[in-house]
Amino acid sequence: MDRGRLGLEDRPQSAWIPEVTETDVEIGIIGAGRMGQALARRLAATGAPPGLLFSRSASRAQSLASELGWTLVSRPSEVIAGAPLTLLAN
Repeated sequence: MDRGRLGLEDRPQSAWIPEVTETDVEIGIIGAGRMGQALARRLAATGAPPGLLFSRSASRAQSLASELGWTLVSRPSEVIAGAPLTLLAN
C-alpha cells in the first residue's frame, strides 16, 4: 500500500458517506423476500414516499405493495427506469 495516500478507512466517516438531504426521492426495490420486505417496511416507517416494487413472487409482492401503498410493476426494468434509487434485495 502506498503510505502517501489515505484509503477510505483512514478518513473520517463524514468524508466518504454523503449526507442525504433529498427526502422525496422515489425508491424502488427488486425482490420481496425477507430482505426486500424488511427494507420496504423500514423505509415506510421512516416516512419515505411510496416506491416501486418488483418480485418474481407475485403474491408476496402484491401483499407487500398493498400493505405499504407501493406500486407493483411487472418487470425489474420498470423499477430501474422509474426510481432514481433502486435496491436489489435478492
